[in-house]
Amino acid sequence: MATINPDKLREALRTSVIKTIEAGQQAVNESILSLYADFKDRIFQDGLDADGGQIGTYSTKPIYVSINSQTSQVRKSSLKPKGKSSSKDFKNGKKRKSQYMPGGYSEFRAVVGRQNQKVDLFLTGSLSGSIVLGESGNARTIGFLTDGKVEIAEGNQNRFGKTIFAVSNDELSKFEDAVEAAATKAFFSAFE
Repeated sequence: MATINPDKLREALRTSVIKTIEAGQQAVNESILSLYADFKDRIFQDGLDADGGQIGTYSTKPIYVSINSQTSQVRKSSLKPKGKSSSKDFKNGKKRKSQYMPGGYSEFRAVVGRQNQKVDLFLTGSLSGSIVLGESGNARTIGFLTDGKVEIAEGNQNRFGKTIFAVSNDELSKFEDAVEAAATKAFFSAFE
């Protein structure tokens, strides 16, 4: 019959706890980066809300778009002063400062070189770029750099009637599974 050495068992348990805590911390650090990337890809590439559904479609209601207000991240050279009649000037001779888009915002996105098949909330990249990883006490966070970007995000959620800027159940589950697997592996490796 095998005997258990209490000192060896205590040492194995102590080592196991230390390895588990260290592995858990490492797994959290690595998994939060993966969660962050998945979160941004879901919204700004795949155009999906937190439940996995399409955020929406871009409006095709005719609009006028200012040709001077767009930032440099879009192909604004594609924008030309033009009204409904395609004239560059008004009847009074003044120059137009906008372009008429009969296909609405959807057409605008196509003209400046962005996809328009589904809402992906990526035009200039400023909203996506303002989402950062941070820390609050001992907790890791994903949030916006400025209140202005929070307002834009909330406005999009209100406009489309969907929760967009929340971690999805799939993203959270993937994160939890990775942390749990790393901690479990570290715990049992101390007894090998």
